[in-house]
Amino acid sequence: MGLCNLIEMTINYNLAVSTSKPWTLFKLLLKWRGSIWKAVILELVVWLMFYGILSIIYRTALSYDQQRTFERVVQYCDARLDYIPLNFMLGFFVTAVVNRWTTLYQIIGFIDK
Repeated sequence: MGLCNLIEMTINYNLAVSTSKPWTLFKLLLKWRGSIWKAVILELVVWLMFYGILSIIYRTALSYDQQRTFERVVQYCDARLDYIPLNFMLGFFVTAVVNRWTTLYQIIGFIDK
């Protein structure tokens, strides 16, 4: 039994990779089944909508003085991002993930109980 028989993927990409062409990687990234895009598509669409709306408002609806005020607010917010370290934010995320996994582990039914 070879290594290939021991490792099973949820979705088999062996044929696509074995007949590789320069654009195969991009085709694999765009495949929907088992794709990373499934996990982030909603957040990506919402973020792009907010970005687009802000960009349109900034470029069309604001006067020159309002654009400068907006830029100063953005620079102020950007400077304050250093006050909240990324490690601190990731700590909350990791805590949430660990708590979720702990809860899932605790509710698994065991045969010997």
